[in-house]
Amino acid sequence: MKNTLPVSLLVLSVLLASCGGSKGIVHDADAVLSNIEGSYRQTQDLTIKGTMKVSLAPVTIWYEALVKGYDSLKIVMNGPFGVAVGALAATPEHFLFLNFQDGIAYEGKPDRETLQRASSLQLNYQEIISLMRCEVPHIPTKEEMDAGTMSVEQENGKIIYTIPQGDIVESFTIDPEKLVIIEYSKRRTVGDRTYTDLLVIYDKFFKKVGDRKFPEEARIEINDNDMRMTVTVDKIRGGIAEDERLTIDVPSNMNRETL
Repeated sequence: MKNTLPVSLLVLSVLLASCGGSKGIVHDADAVLSNIEGSYRQTQDLTIKGTMKVSLAPVTIWYEALVKGYDSLKIVMNGPFGVAVGALAATPEHFLFLNFQDGIAYEGKPDRETLQRASSLQLNYQEIISLMRCEVPHIPTKEEMDAGTMSVEQENGKIIYTIPQGDIVESFTIDPEKLVIIEYSKRRTVGDRTYTDLLVIYDKFFKKVGDRKFPEEARIEINDNDMRMTVTVDKIRGGIAEDERLTIDVPSNMNRETL
């Protein structure tokens, strides 16, 4: 049975979990969020290597990513036998994507529409960088918590936070013992129907950078399951090597197109 409490009550009693839950431990909802945010600040810059499997493409893609805080990122993607698939360099205001299949260097504002046209990736900049950082795109602000618009539920030893914003509802689930996000969703209601804009499920929290645990796998559903992705992390470390660049060069044989 679920109990819903306003976060302004601050204290959250976590129910006995059916698998490995904690008995009698009381968690402070604000404190849990504060600890999650603190762990994010410990890992500003990241270097990541792993693989992607996308429902729209029949092959495994190997990627290398550089993430500089929340300010910029670069992702280089290769297919089997090292064949170049694409390369993305982005900031919150601008992106450049080398689409080797089209032979075109696309650029524009990194919202969902333009990034989908350039790369078939149905995510915006904030969602991509949050995915690479294994974070939720939106941690509730103190004002949102004080306003009482966010609700908190307890189920099987996990804490579920829900933030309604008009016809958009964001929700994320925290394991308070491991202090990790295990699921994030963004759903939109149009008329009588609810659409899932984004669902991310994180799994296998074995990787560590400092004191923070990172998942080895993220399973993603986008646009009501129109696109599915599985992203694995093979290697991750804090920091970016001094000789690394977060920009990409456009080959001379590529055309440029602004979206």
